[in-house]
Amino acid sequence: MTSTQNRALAALRAAFASAANRAVLGTAISMVGTTAVTSILGFAFWTVAARLFLPANVGIAATAISAMTLLANVGMIGLGTMLIAELPRQPGREPALIVSATTTVGIAAFLLGSLAGAAAGLVIAELQMLATSLPMNLLFALGVSVTSMTLVLDQAFLGLLLGSAQVWRNTIFSVAKLAFVPIVGSLVPGADGMTLYALWLAGNVVSLGFVGFVLVRRFSPAQLATLPRLDWIWRERGGAFDHNLLNLSLQLWYYLLPVVATALISASAAAYFYIAVMLANLVSVPPFALTMGIFAVGARTPELVGQRARFTIPLAAALGLGANVFLLVAAQPILSLFGAAYVEGALPSLRILALGVFPLIVKDHFVAICRVEGRVRDAARLMVFSSVAEIVLASLGALVAGLPGLCVGWLVMVTLEAVVTAPVVLRAMTRARAAERAVV
Repeated sequence: MTSTQNRALAALRAAFASAANRAVLGTAISMVGTTAVTSILGFAFWTVAARLFLPANVGIAATAISAMTLLANVGMIGLGTMLIAELPRQPGREPALIVSATTTVGIAAFLLGSLAGAAAGLVIAELQMLATSLPMNLLFALGVSVTSMTLVLDQAFLGLLLGSAQVWRNTIFSVAKLAFVPIVGSLVPGADGMTLYALWLAGNVVSLGFVGFVLVRRFSPAQLATLPRLDWIWRERGGAFDHNLLNLSLQLWYYLLPVVATALISASAAAYFYIAVMLANLVSVPPFALTMGIFAVGARTPELVGQRARFTIPLAAALGLGANVFLLVAAQPILSLFGAAYVEGALPSLRILALGVFPLIVKDHFVAICRVEGRVRDAARLMVFSSVAEIVLASLGALVAGLPGLCVGWLVMVTLEAVVTAPVVLRAMTRARAAERAVV
């Protein structure tokens, strides 16, 4: 090996040996593990559902679940992200903060789910039962509430450095809902899209039992039997709102584009898109998880955020490239598991969406750097504008060229976002390199 290669290898070994980088990787691995479990078992869920339910019913379920998850993230009002930052800073008060955040979002998300569900039922014909049927409306609202609570608890686990508990909760959730599908699909005549939605909710309810077990082992019953700290909620409302706005803007495309596909194309197109975006999500999750690791570690050492980015960006790019190469070979066989119609309907969209990982690497690092440096509000403003533009361009693409056009419109906008945010990322990395040279 040449001296240049030896230096590069030594630098690589030093990067992976760094305690901070290992902490970033540890957080990322737990998030990737969670996503891997939920995605693999989620594919199984939708594969079985596709065999037992009509594509239109699968599309309605996918639309309702997408809307539910979006509303659940709104209903978190940023408290999950606040827990990641606050739990390490307030030892001894963890149970009070967790109870406060979970109770608050449970109530807020239920009210939001009921109101938004009724509004969606008036606009989207396939979801009209949410406006005309009180039981369906309450079912939808309960799904939003429980999902929001479990999302907050997942982030609390990250704040407690219990990433493995997050993986196990999501595993139980995924296994439970998968087990329910063939039972209900075979035994319940006339089961429709909202039946699939109810199974999703049931899986989350089952997983809450595991959450209770973990918390009881970690804290005493007396600690957990605490009233919500409304003073803390009120005091942190500004920061929580900024985090929530930023979180929502980052997820808007993922949860609204199936609704756009249903409204502008068809319910069947929404089913194809939902499967495609789930597979494409596997490509983007590892790079995103690395940026969440930067946030978790950077909250303790904000001055090193640029150094962490210099480690994670090349790693994220390599993972994204490998995943795209894998999908070139494996996408068609994987989609065939859902049926021949899904190969024809989802394959072009999947290949377009998977390319989005590269601009998303830049965008997600920009967000992580802004979180660590305390510029959450600035990042939120930019991302809100960008996310609305993503939906607009995707909608125009859908009107012009159907489902592939929808995906191209989104990809064009997210690439423009990477161009705009790249200077912030580059400046942070440049400062880190300059600091390292000054030390040497």
